[in-house]
Amino acid sequence: MFLPKSKYKGPFSATNGENQLLIKETLKPYTGKYIITYKNQYFEGETPQTANRELILKSEYEKEQENKNKKSLPTQKHIVPKEADYKNKKYIRYFCKDKRSGRIIEINKSDFNDSKKLPSVIITSLEWWIEGPSDDTKYNGYTYFGAKTRNLNAVEEAEKTMRGIKNYLKDLSQFVV
Repeated sequence: MFLPKSKYKGPFSATNGENQLLIKETLKPYTGKYIITYKNQYFEGETPQTANRELILKSEYEKEQENKNKKSLPTQKHIVPKEADYKNKKYIRYFCKDKRSGRIIEINKSDFNDSKKLPSVIITSLEWWIEGPSDDTKYNGYTYFGAKTRNLNAVEEAEKTMRGIKNYLKDLSQFVV
C-alpha cells in the first residue's frame, strides 16, 4: 500500500499493557513496529509499503465483543396475517412494553422470544380473531360473538399483564374479513 507521509503516523513500538495490539486475523498479541493511518487503522510494519497485517487495539476489540453480546430492545414491526392465518381464523400477536418509557410496540415472534431475557421490558401475546363477522350476531335467541368482542376479551386479558395495551389496540376489527 502507498500512503504519503502526511497520511500516516509512526513507526511506533507495540507494547503490552493499556494499548496492547492484537493481530486482527488471529487475535494474538503483537509486539513490534506499527503505523497508524489517517483512517485510524493500525498496520504491522515501519512504513505503508512494508505494512503487512492489520492490527487492532485489544481494548477496542473487547468493547466490540461486549456490545455484540448486548441485547437491544426490539423495534416496531408491521405484522399482517398470512393466508394460513386466515384459514385458521385467528393468529397470535406479540407486544413489548418498555418499562422505562411506557412505550408499547408490536413485534414478531423471534423478537418476542429474545425479549424474554430483557429485564427492562414487559411482553405479552394475544390471540387475534380475523374471521368475520366483525359484530355480534343473534340467531334463534343465541348470540354469536363477532371478532370485535373476541378481540376485546383478548385485549382485556392482556391488559392484566401489560397496562395500556387497550389504548394501543383501538381498532378491534383490524384485519377482519
